Amino acid sequence: MPVVLTMHMDRVWVVLIFLISAGAIARAQEATAHATYSSNDKLIGLTGLSPLQSCTIRSMQGKVKDVKVRGDVVRFDLDSKTERMTFRFPINRLASAEQYNFRKDFLHKGLLLRASGYACSGEDEPLEAISIDRVY
Repeated sequence: MPVVLTMHMDRVWVVLIFLISAGAIARAQEATAHATYSSNDKLIGLTGLSPLQSCTIRSMQGKVKDVKVRGDVVRFDLDSKTERMTFRFPINRLASAEQYNFRKDFLHKGLLLRASGYACSGEDEPLEAISIDRVY
């Protein structure tokens, strides 16, 4: 009888370890944004920059006017002929390869982008960026 109980406990431990590992992997996959690259390996889009929220979503297309990285937060302004919006996102949502490409050639002054974000705070607060895409 003790042999059967020992075998059963071994299975329980294996299942428990599997469930814990699966949960950790799922959290790690949620923590990073998804990058899209062009055929010539240029970063052209970032999605999943903010977790799901129940706030109003606003979006606009315009030229980048200002980009600031303070600590772990990236903040940028988009400007069109009719409006100006400020967006922000935590840079640690990007995998290390995307952080390098982001700093190298993705978000800079004068670039035409489309961005969407959550408007959870007041009118004067930056939007929590959900996605950023180059416009050609």
